[in-house]
Amino acid sequence: MKNKILTSSIALGILIISFSISYYFLKILPAQKQINITISEQEKVQNLREKCNQLGKEKYKEEQKEQESAKIGNFGAPNYIYNKTLDTCLYKNVYFGDSGYRSFYIIDLYTNKTLATNDSLDGKDWKNGLTLPEFLEKENELMNKE
Repeated sequence: MKNKILTSSIALGILIISFSISYYFLKILPAQKQINITISEQEKVQNLREKCNQLGKEKYKEEQKEQESAKIGNFGAPNYIYNKTLDTCLYKNVYFGDSGYRSFYIIDLYTNKTLATNDSLDGKDWKNGLTLPEFLEKENELMNKE
């Protein structure tokens, strides 16, 4: 009888230990790896935001130098963000020229490609580019995605 109880206790102990080890490898360890992946993804996005901040500041300095050398027109205060969905750095600004000329633009700073523009002369849309409502819609689409 003692042997049977001892054997049953050992079998139960082995079963509990086996269940615990299986639970660790099947549930806890994968969850821990997912947490680590999430943290490294957040660090990556933060690094890309910081890089975009730096690129935006550099672009604005270039525009200020251009404005000083040309001695005409003014650039507005820029807005630059890292767009996680598009995995790119976007830069939006406005240029006010002489004689009522104004140009809004959004540039991808990674490719230096202009994604949207709206030019106007005396408050009326002018030449190529989007109308002001179209530009504002595109701006909302691009600049508000993180």
